[in-house]
Formats: sequence, C-alpha cells, structure tokens
Amino acid sequence: MKKIILLSTLWLAACILVQAQPSHGQKERLFFASISGGPAFPISDFASNDLAGNSQAGFAKTGFSLNLQAGYQFDQNLGVTAQFMYSMHGLQLGDYAALGIQADHWQYYGLAVGPRLVMPISDKFKLDLKALGGIARVNSPQVSYLATPILEQQWVNSFIMNVGMDLRYLLNDRLYLVAGADFYNIKPNFHLVNAEGTATATATQKINDMPVSIGIGIAF
Repeated sequence: MKKIILLSTLWLAACILVQAQPSHGQKERLFFASISGGPAFPISDFASNDLAGNSQAGFAKTGFSLNLQAGYQFDQNLGVTAQFMYSMHGLQLGDYAALGIQADHWQYYGLAVGPRLVMPISDKFKLDLKALGGIARVNSPQVSYLATPILEQQWVNSFIMNVGMDLRYLLNDRLYLVAGADFYNIKPNFHLVNAEGTATATATQKINDMPVSIGIGIAF
C-alpha cells in the first residue's frame, strides 16, 4: 500500500509540473498516460460462496483495483493502449469461517495491450472503448484451519482479457480526468500443495472482475 500511495503521489506531482510548463500554441497530442483506482466487483463464480453447489466458487469480496494506462492515438478515432492492472480481494467465507476455516485473499497483476476506439462527444468529453489481451500473475489464497495452514498460496501465470470503456474530461489540452469501467476475465490453473508438501491437487479458478475507477491523465 505504501508503494501505491508513493506512486500515486509522484504521478500527481508529475501532472502538476507538466501543467505548469508554458504552452507554445495548441497542437494535437498523440501520446497519453493515466493513473486511476477504485473498487473492484467480483462477478459470477468468482463472487460465489456456495461451494456445495458451485465447485468454481471463489468467495471473493469487493476489492481494490489500480490501473496505469499509456497509449498512442493514430488519428482522431483509433489508438493503441497498454494497461497495467492490480487487484486484491478479501474472502467472504460465511459458514466456513464458523467452522474454523480462514483464508487471506486473491490478488493479481498483469499487463494487457490492444486497440482503443476514441469517440469525441464534445469539446470536453471523449469516450474510449478498448479490447485488450495480455498476461496476468495470479495469487491463490492461503487456507488455514484453526490458525494452522492447510493449503499454501501459489502464484501462477495466466492469460487475461480486458474489455472496458473510459470517459475522459479534458481540463485543457494536456490534463484530463478519467472515469472508467473494465471487465477482466482470467482462468488460472493452480497446482495446489498442502502445508506439509505431501499432497497436491490441480484446480482452475474462473476470475471475472469489474473494476470501476477514477483518476487523472496527461496527453503529450
């Protein structure tokens, strides 16, 4: 969390410094970058806590997401975007917690790249639609029973698909505010190991996540 706060502070300072530079005439700025964050809402199996009726139940609670975007606009309507994303979700164990079962969290980070469609709405507003694909690094929860670990956490690589939209409000020719919604789809395969390392199992978790974020960006 300290690193996220530091990164956000440095980014905001960079925005202010760029904004403070004198402008030598208006020109179209083709490169852009932004930082945004907000809640991330688990969807479908990822949010389910009905393990008896759903073997894909992820028990995920509403979490937190951070997004860093950078891209290039080829013309008024078409561009390319690279997006770094990070999300963390606590778990809602319900009746299982009453039985003495604890688990920490899901978390993942990744990088996705793809096209961006830009639709100017007015002189101040632009709507961006994006479809991205890339690689994510996903962390499964550590599971304990009566404070004794019974299943170790694991990090694995997986393909991530991201479709989303961003609404940009142009403060001037450089600085803009952005509000966005994304849909992430990840299906990591885990090779699970118990705390003693004597038993293993394989499992696939469907992660469908919808982060909603607000932030600030720069065109240059």
